[in-house]
Amino acid sequence: MNFLIRFDFDDFNRFHDVNDGDFNQIVSKYLDEHIKLAKKKRDFDYLINCFSAKATFCVLDENLDDALNWEMMRFCLAINPVYLDKEYYNFYLPLNQENIDNLRLLKDEFSIKILMDSFEKSWDYFKFNRGIVSKEDAKVILERLLNNHEDLKLINKEIKGKYFGKNRSDDTLQMNLNDYFK
Repeated sequence: MNFLIRFDFDDFNRFHDVNDGDFNQIVSKYLDEHIKLAKKKRDFDYLINCFSAKATFCVLDENLDDALNWEMMRFCLAINPVYLDKEYYNFYLPLNQENIDNLRLLKDEFSIKILMDSFEKSWDYFKFNRGIVSKEDAKVILERLLNNHEDLKLINKEIKGKYFGKNRSDDTLQMNLNDYFK
């Protein structure tokens, strides 16, 4: 229930009844199907919820390598929220405390090289053609959060001012969503 809290339990039960495998395989397959749907719909909240559920499930399943990858994909999408509807940008906080706390906990299990390799792989997963926050800036912010335990509220304020504020010099939020991808 912890990792499927944002999903329809009846939908999961129906999926469970028609799929083969042990419980963990079925849960993983169920979440993979929802990730495909969320990407196809380009639904930001749906995709974030899927990544979060996959990461939580992997931790419960003691698969920390995959947990790191799902948390890192959540970070990359959250800091570069091109799937987010433009009317929500004024209220959007790019970084989520739960996600950052989970990455900080995983930092104790992995070297910084493995963390940064996971970042690179996760960023590339989205095939961004351009972004709101550059890959280089996102990497610097991630390193700051992991190494210095900086206050997330201050970093969110900094990111919002630089990338989501009214003084922006480009028209990123006016672009068509397809312009972000290769």
